[in-house]
Parts: sequence; structure tokens; C-alpha cells
Amino acid sequence: MDKKVLIIKSRSRLGMKYIPIGGTKLNLGVENAPDEVLTEDFLKKINSFSNIDFDFSLPEKVPDEEYYSFMANEIDDLSKKIEKEIKDNNINYIVNVGGDHSVASASLLSVIRSNKDKKVGVIMFDSHGDIHLKKTSPTGNYHGMWLRPFWDQYDDPEIQKIINVSLECDQLLFIGNLLLEEEEINFISKNKVKVFPSDKFEENIKENSCKQILDFCNNHDIVHVSFDIDVFSTKYVTATGTPNKDGFNKEMIFNIIDILKNNNKIFSLDLVEVNPKKEGNIETVKLAQDVIERFLNLQ
Repeated sequence: MDKKVLIIKSRSRLGMKYIPIGGTKLNLGVENAPDEVLTEDFLKKINSFSNIDFDFSLPEKVPDEEYYSFMANEIDDLSKKIEKEIKDNNINYIVNVGGDHSVASASLLSVIRSNKDKKVGVIMFDSHGDIHLKKTSPTGNYHGMWLRPFWDQYDDPEIQKIINVSLECDQLLFIGNLLLEEEEINFISKNKVKVFPSDKFEENIKENSCKQILDFCNNHDIVHVSFDIDVFSTKYVTATGTPNKDGFNKEMIFNIIDILKNNNKIFSLDLVEVNPKKEGNIETVKLAQDVIERFLNLQ
């Protein structure tokens, strides 16, 4: 890959301060994923890169009443570091590895700020919407809300002040069998947000090589991909916070990545929600590395 790549290790579980919906315990260990995925041997495969290491606050050390304030400050801090690297080192591809999905707030914000004259599209590979309001979230965890401030007036003033951008709903595309709460269903339906589920894959890949996805890319100047490892079925991924038995199979996702990876609109990639301390960690970490390699054309 003949690009100058910025590698970001976003060590965070700050986006998951409280027990997740349907869970019985905190997702301890997800903050270790950047170091497990981006090993020294793995990074040797990338010809030219600079890097940022960023340690988010541990959620248990953040008072409940200051949670969103801490989140806003750390999103702002990391996004400014990324912006500076983009400017100073002529970065033309970003790989941000978390941690929980809230770290994507910083990478997406930095991409938008650094490309103010361009239309930025966002492709979400995910089994969840991550588009709650604070008042509708069943848990209060920011990793399930981080998208909303980019598309709507979010109901926390400190975060909305930091994420002071307003994207249109046609700038968002979901790829995944989404497990949604009522607020997310209503938002996606009301705003006609495009969703590409696995049951539409075969007809799209056979008839038009995922034309919906390619059309989305072609309608934007640059594209930010945010990839939650739980988009895969539990057949392939168990070492994540909320595995989805109805997720995509590996061949489907790899086919989509192969269509996307040579598209010169792709500017940035998040890879999030791997938990190296959970069962199946070796397979899940390896799959995360395969996803990054495929996007970077390293295979």
C-alpha cells in the first residue's frame, strides 16, 4: 500500500462505564485490544506509518456526574492529536484500533475537521446502531450513542459542543444484521438511513457487485469505515462485548472489503470491540488483523 498510514492505539473502555444491556458484568479487557492486535510483527507489514498511543481514563475512576464531561474532553484531545498528525505528516490513511467503539468519535471528528471542504461518508460495519440519545440509552454507556452527535442534536451539551458538526443522514450506511432498540429503529426509519443486512448480500453480490455500497462511496469525496468486530457471527467471533449469533459470515464481509479496499475514497478505518480477555480471543484477534490487512491491501 503506497500510502502514509497513521496508526492509533486507542486503549479505552471508557465508553462502557456500566454493565451492557443483556450482560451481567463489565467488559473488562477491551482496552488491551490495540496492543494485542497491533503487535510489532503485524506493524512490520506496513511500509510507512506514524503512530499515536492514547490511554483513555478508566471508567471506574470517573465519577458518574462527570462521565460525559470526561468523554467530551478525551474525544477532543485525541481528535486534535490526530488532526495534527494528518497535517504535519501528510497522512492519507488512518487506522484507529480500540478499545470500545466510542473511540471512533475522535477519529471521525478529526477526519471531518481535516477535510472541511469535502463530503465525508461513514460506513458502519456493526451489529448495533450506536445511535441512541443519552435519555433513551438503556445503559448510559457512550459506546451506544457515539454516532448520534454527528447526525442530530445530542442531549449532552459538552459532547455536542465538541462534536460541532452536522452530517446528513444520506452520509451514513450500515452493514450488519442490526440489533436495535426502539429509538434507533425510529431514527433509522424516519431518516431513511441505508442498511445492508446479510440476507441482501447474495442478490447484491451476484447482480451488481454490491452496487449500493459502491454508489455510497462514489457519492462522497472520502469515506470513513468504522468496523465493530461483532458484525461477524459468533461462529467466528466470541471475544467481544456483545456477540451476535446472527452476524455476517466471514466470506460475506471479506467480499465486501475486497470491493471497498481498492476504492480511493476510503480514508480511515476504525477496528473496535475486540476483547483479548474473553474466550475465543486468539481467533478474534487474528480475524481483526485479517480485516485490517485486507483494507490496507497487505495480503
